[in-house]
Amino acid sequence: MNIYKDGFVLILVLVIVGLLAIGVVNYNYWVRTKAVSASNQLFDLKTLYLAKAGINYSLFLLQNDEEELSDNLNENWAEIEPFNLGEGKITVEIIDENGKININNLLSKDGKIDTTYEGILKRLFALLELEKNLLPPICDWLDADGTPLPDGAEEDYYANLSSPYSCKNDSLDTIGELIMVKGIDEEILYDQGKGLVNFLTVTSDNKVNINTASVEVLEAILDDSTLAEKVISRRETEPFAKGEISKFLSGTEASKKANLFTYKSNFFSLRARGEIPPHYQKGIKAVVQRNPLKILYYKIE
Repeated sequence: MNIYKDGFVLILVLVIVGLLAIGVVNYNYWVRTKAVSASNQLFDLKTLYLAKAGINYSLFLLQNDEEELSDNLNENWAEIEPFNLGEGKITVEIIDENGKININNLLSKDGKIDTTYEGILKRLFALLELEKNLLPPICDWLDADGTPLPDGAEEDYYANLSSPYSCKNDSLDTIGELIMVKGIDEEILYDQGKGLVNFLTVTSDNKVNINTASVEVLEAILDDSTLAEKVISRRETEPFAKGEISKFLSGTEASKKANLFTYKSNFFSLRARGEIPPHYQKGIKAVVQRNPLKILYYKIE
């Protein structure tokens, strides 16, 4: 009997030791998981503050811009090299929103389609090799009426989608809203080279800065590829200043387009990314008005 009793006790002890071992292993795993989580949160916070430092540095550069004659791509804000701060690295990019076409100008003040901007956008979409039928849905998204244009889309179209929503019938508040328009997907909107976000904006002085606009935007407005290249060549060495745009375009078919351009900018999008090796990073995107300083959009990415 004692043999059986001793054997039972031994088995019981082994079971208890096994359970304790499992408990120790689980506790150790829990402690390590919490430690890793705390470390990740710490580095997440550090990279966030690095990104915020990048945004503040961008604002500092824009507020202390010493170039009074024009805003152009030869200035310090236009090309900022990544720099180190503490144990991390900060990457900053400032993009002139005045160098893009304001999509809301597609409608005039009376709510009708502005034929000048309609032509500009048709040429831009052709240059970007986009479908011709993308413009009517954008017009319908912006205009106040409920009658769809040919190839367009109004409330009935969006109400019958698998995930229905309403047609805005008003101006865009952010350029990202275009993703909701019929025919526009993420590639069309966000492609690194030909995405519409690179050429269109909703925050500008309604004129395009001739010193910062891309060759596609210039060609779409001027309707002259050779003249667009001449603008690029001229501004690389001598940016346009007050009174020089009309003079440069005089004698050309595009002379009547001079009033669509400006040489100064007041709206910029900022991108800042904080990085700590080996793989921690955090980004912030903001859209700002420079004078008076106002943050129009701010997003942690």
